[in-house]
Amino acid sequence: MLAFLVLAATAAAALQDGPPPTLEVRVNRAIDRGVEWLQKEQQADGSWGHTGTDEFRRGTAALGFLTLIKSGVREGDPAIQKCLRYFSGPPEFDRTYSAGVELMAWEALKRGKVDLPRVQAGAQWLMEHRDRSSKLWAYPHGDVDLSNTQYAILGLHAAARMGVKIPPEFLLESILAIAKRHQERQGGSFTYRDPADFGTGSMTVAAITDLRIAAIALKGYGPYEARRAELDAIEKSAFAWLERNYRIDANPTNNTGRGFMRPWQHYYLYGLERACSLAGKPKIGTHAWYPEGAEHLVSTQDDKGAWKGEFPTTCFALLFLKRATLTWSGEKEPSGEFVGAPVVAATRRPPSPQASIPFLKDWLVAGPFPTKRNEPFAKDEVGEASVRSGKAGESAGTSNKKWVAGALTDGWVLVLDGDKGAVLAPYDGAFVYAFTTVRVAKEQDAVLWLGHDDGARAWLNGKLVYEGDSYGEAPNRDAYFAQIRLKAGVNTLLFKVVDWSYGSGLCARIATPAGGPIE
Repeated sequence: MLAFLVLAATAAAALQDGPPPTLEVRVNRAIDRGVEWLQKEQQADGSWGHTGTDEFRRGTAALGFLTLIKSGVREGDPAIQKCLRYFSGPPEFDRTYSAGVELMAWEALKRGKVDLPRVQAGAQWLMEHRDRSSKLWAYPHGDVDLSNTQYAILGLHAAARMGVKIPPEFLLESILAIAKRHQERQGGSFTYRDPADFGTGSMTVAAITDLRIAAIALKGYGPYEARRAELDAIEKSAFAWLERNYRIDANPTNNTGRGFMRPWQHYYLYGLERACSLAGKPKIGTHAWYPEGAEHLVSTQDDKGAWKGEFPTTCFALLFLKRATLTWSGEKEPSGEFVGAPVVAATRRPPSPQASIPFLKDWLVAGPFPTKRNEPFAKDEVGEASVRSGKAGESAGTSNKKWVAGALTDGWVLVLDGDKGAVLAPYDGAFVYAFTTVRVAKEQDAVLWLGHDDGARAWLNGKLVYEGDSYGEAPNRDAYFAQIRLKAGVNTLLFKVVDWSYGSGLCARIATPAGGPIE
């Protein structure tokens, strides 16, 4: 089936003008479409309603949060801001999966001390809810299993990377329990629960991941080093089983008469990426697992940008395509044998704009419009997605306000209160609009750099590209950014800036992804 899909894709590409797009191009397109689907499906409260029950809503919200971050969506993006609001209350943990994935998301966000108390609480919850007898994890209700155990250890590893102290003896107890309980005496695969059950690819890569995390976290710890040869042999046996049972289009198993199972295929693929990345393996036997897996995934993405099964499978597919494990800071960059999408640390700040990059000027400002603190952006007073032009003295969209020329003071458009250069009357508890245009010679990727006080949103050519809160923070130029794509010709930029007290302002400039001038 996989060969047919590859041949079909190649034949279709041959009918087009020019050479077919490379795998890297098709992977990046697939990632973009998948991210757009996730953003579209996200609910107003920041979660995703794909579980059919509220019992797992927090876990799916954490998985979506992690996937967006690892897929390159920045902190200022409206989807990430929704996630942050969803998780903004007191730390709340009640499921092993959701706790582990949530800790992975906070670590991936790279905000450090800001999120450390929440991560410490999550790590403590995971350690307290490990089964005392087996040293493994359950949901936490029911029997322990290797899948919950994998995500507990992933969460604890993420917490440790943020500075949370995880006792080495605690981790080693679980690693030894995994080796003892799940390793089959013959064959090398791992099982979900019962050691006498059939092994699967998804559980085998889960075990390898845990062994690899132990190798990172426990290196030099005497009791671990004393068992190192034994654990390395188990990992080698597990990889040998994967080689003998290798496949990409399904979750392999040694269940008699089957050899594979369709359920959990994408979960297995993300686990395969994680295990092989941590072990530094670009191939399993003769199989280059990443390009083969990527080829399969880009060929099976549906017209909406999702994968069969939709929410969880789409998240797992994107995490595989982005090689999410390799964005962990401190890990080795892949060798040239890892062909496919470029490795990008999703939360890495782009190079700052050069000092010579000019701030946007020739602003038009309209407002103020009263708003409520619990819903500062709720009202649309100008037809935000359709504003394409404006002149001083003209009506601002659908509102009864008029555009007025904005003042530029040291890069800032000061729009409210009595600050020098302010262009609108003092008005706390309100928002204003600021509008300008940018002309470029050709279509190009760029970075929109922002400073704002208080909260702000930004639309580029009618599409929402940025949302951020800065209440209570001193405004700084270039404090925030959004990755954008400019079209050739005139581009419109509309900003919505909220003021709660002591004035409100905005500054913005646009640079290339490398920090240079746009063309």
